[in-house]
Amino acid sequence: MRPILAVPEQARSIRRVLVAYSGSLESSKTFKHFVRSGIYREATIRIVCFDDDTSAARRRSQLAAAYFRAHGRDADVDAVGGDPRQKLLPYAETWQADLIVAGNSAKNLLLRKLFGETALSLLRKSQLPLYLSQ
Repeated sequence: MRPILAVPEQARSIRRVLVAYSGSLESSKTFKHFVRSGIYREATIRIVCFDDDTSAARRRSQLAAAYFRAHGRDADVDAVGGDPRQKLLPYAETWQADLIVAGNSAKNLLLRKLFGETALSLLRKSQLPLYLSQ
């Protein structure tokens, strides 16, 4: 697993980190790698899960937040109904995120194998820096 920090042309300070957590193994590995890296320690962190079952999404986000706390990082949580491919970037903009941490999921096409559908969508559309892991 190697992290990728994808950045747009314009640099920005990282004060607010949005962690998009799906509950998948790949998503877990990514946020754990981010925590262990120790980068952006002073940033405010929010963990958000997208799922039509928002109570399940909230439970997942709270479990992820427990991992952050166990490693000396505070994180608040949110659960949002719907598909992250459509909802994540507007959410990040509304929350004023400076960086998005997102995992990937294995799919059968080459780019989707490398990045996953949500991460690939983020790479194509985001003007925010992205912390991805593959």
